[in-house]
Amino acid sequence: MRDTTHLLESFRDLNADIIDLDWQVDLDYAREKLGDEIVIGGNINPVLIQDRSEKEVFDLSRNLVDRYKEQKYLLAAGCEITVLTPHQNLMAMRRASILT
Repeated sequence: MRDTTHLLESFRDLNADIIDLDWQVDLDYAREKLGDEIVIGGNINPVLIQDRSEKEVFDLSRNLVDRYKEQKYLLAAGCEITVLTPHQNLMAMRRASILT
């Protein structure tokens, strides 16, 4: 996947409800370019989800959830998650997304 930052203004013009961003796009910049009404999904580097510990994945995910909780945001990987990704790391992302 390539950095799609240069396409953000074009994405805005798609009238999409959700834009799933790759891990190379800065979320704050994306929000600035896309506006407040589009749900932004992403953008954790899938290599980190695969290779980091369960706790590290939880902390990374929770940080994003906390940071963007007042916005239209969907926690997700910033590209495809590989079959080598440990199940417990995916569950850590899930737990991080549902804590209040």
